[in-house]
Amino acid sequence: MENCTNVTNATCVDGDSGQGYVLNTRRKVMLSIDILMFIIGFFGNGSVIFITLRHRGLRTVPNLLITNLAFGDLMFIMSVVFINILYPLLPGVHLYMFHFCEFFYFVQFLSLGVSVFTLTALSVDRYTTVAYPMHKQRIARRLTIWTVVIIWFISIAVCCPWFTLINDNSCWFNKSISSAIYLISLMMLMYIAPTIIMIVCYFLTAKRLLHKNASLNLDPRGGNKQQKKRSRLAVIVLVMTIAFILCSTLVYVWFLTAYFSPFNRFVTNQVVKETKSLLNKINSVINPIILYLMSTTYRRYFLQHFCFFLKCSNGKRERGIITQTQPSTNGTDLARQSTRLVNVPLREGMAPIKEEDSRI
Repeated sequence: MENCTNVTNATCVDGDSGQGYVLNTRRKVMLSIDILMFIIGFFGNGSVIFITLRHRGLRTVPNLLITNLAFGDLMFIMSVVFINILYPLLPGVHLYMFHFCEFFYFVQFLSLGVSVFTLTALSVDRYTTVAYPMHKQRIARRLTIWTVVIIWFISIAVCCPWFTLINDNSCWFNKSISSAIYLISLMMLMYIAPTIIMIVCYFLTAKRLLHKNASLNLDPRGGNKQQKKRSRLAVIVLVMTIAFILCSTLVYVWFLTAYFSPFNRFVTNQVVKETKSLLNKINSVINPIILYLMSTTYRRYFLQHFCFFLKCSNGKRERGIITQTQPSTNGTDLARQSTRLVNVPLREGMAPIKEEDSRI
C-alpha cells in the first residue's frame, strides 16, 4: 500500500511491509517546527481565551471577537497540528480511516473561515465605532454573540462540501464541474470578498480618524484619550488582518492551481508545499503574539497570571505596576479621568483593573 499525501510530516515507505513511516532529517525539522507551533499556539490562544473570559472588564465587543478568533486558531492547533505531530510518531495508528482527509481539509478551511469572517466583523466594528460611536454603544453588545454564532454557522456551511468532493483514496478532489465551482466560490467567499470589505472599512476608518484627530487638536480642552484607544485597537486589528492575508494567500493560490494544473511546477515544488503548510500554521499562532506585543492591557494580565502560576516570588512577594483610576475632580467624566501607577501585589488581594482601562 503506497497511500501518502502531503498532509503529514512523514515519509512513506512500503506500507505493506509493516515498517510504516520513517523520518528523514528534513521531516524531523518539520516535526520540530510543528511541535513548536503547537506549544506557542496552544498557550497563546488558550491564554487569550482564559484572560478575556476570566476578567469581566475585558469582555468588550472587540475583545470577544478577538477571543472568537483565538477559538478558531486553537481548534486548528488541537486538531490538524496535533495530528501532524502524532502521525509520524505513531505509525501503527491508521489515521486515514474514518475519512481523515475530508476531516483534515474541513478543519483547515473552517479555521480560515472563522478567522477571515471574524476579522471582517472586527473591521466593520472599528469603522462603526469611529463613525457612529453613540449608536454603536447601544446595540453592539447585544449583537456580538449572534455575530459569533453566524460566523461559525456560515464557516461550517461553506466547508461542509469538503466531505462530498474529496476522494479518500487519493485525498484530493474528484474531477467534476461541482468541484471546480466549489473551489472558485470558496476563494470568492472566504478570501476575495472579505478582503475587499476589510480594505474599504480600514480606508473609511483611517479617513474618519484623521478627521477626528484634526478636530481634537483644535480643542483646547484635549480629551482625546478614548480616541487614542480606538486608534490603537484599529491598528492591532489591521496588523492581524495583514498577517492573515499574507499567510492565507499562498494557501488559496496553491489549491486553485493544484486543481486546474496539477502538474504545474509551482504545485509540485516541495518547498512551495512546505511553505504553504508553514504559513497556515503561523496564521494560527501569530494573533496572540500580535495582541500581547501591542496591547498593554493584555500583556499586563498575561504577566500577572504567568507570574502567579510560576510563583515567581524568589522568597519575596512580587509587585507589578497596575493601572488604577484616580477619582475625577467632578466625579462624573470617566473619559477624562487621569491615571496613576501604583505598586500592588500580583497575587491575592490585587486590585482589579477598571473596565475603562481594560480596553486595548
